[in-house]
Amino acid sequence: MENKERFITLLKKVKRDGINKLIEWLERGTFFVDPASAKFHGAYQGGLCDHSLAVLEEYIKLVDSDYEDEKAIITCLLHDVCKIGRYKLGYRNVKNEQGQWEQIPQYENVESGFPFGHGEKSVIMISQFIKLTKEEMLMIRWHMGAYESKECWRELGEAQEMYPSVLYIHFADLLATKVRGV
Repeated sequence: MENKERFITLLKKVKRDGINKLIEWLERGTFFVDPASAKFHGAYQGGLCDHSLAVLEEYIKLVDSDYEDEKAIITCLLHDVCKIGRYKLGYRNVKNEQGQWEQIPQYENVESGFPFGHGEKSVIMISQFIKLTKEEMLMIRWHMGAYESKECWRELGEAQEMYPSVLYIHFADLLATKVRGV
């Protein structure tokens, strides 16, 4: 749980009302044991925390920032809180090398009880604890970049023009998932 401690230490650098309640909520829940996805990046216990830290590391490199940057800490570490409780460990059948069927563990995507858009849901969840700036809301909302539906691309482009950081968090997310595999 070394990454959990690092994550919490970084989040404690944020000096906003409600940050301690947000940290308590994350610790009481499943954030630190949840995977980042069902079968792609970070599809293992604790993958969500690892992924969030990797996004922060990549963002800091991209924008030549540091680990004191509240905007980077908040947006990168919390951009995927919507995934809390989203994946359940199940099993699937596969043939082993001997040609016999065996069950292997695999995460399944389950409805979380709050069906809302990916980025919007994270913004809503975070906002229950701390006040986000307009830029932070847009960064979290649009961190999926062009993976969003084509119907949203106009708004995505507007957000990226308003704040280049919207594009940078998307790049950081891509580097963490596609290059680092976390």
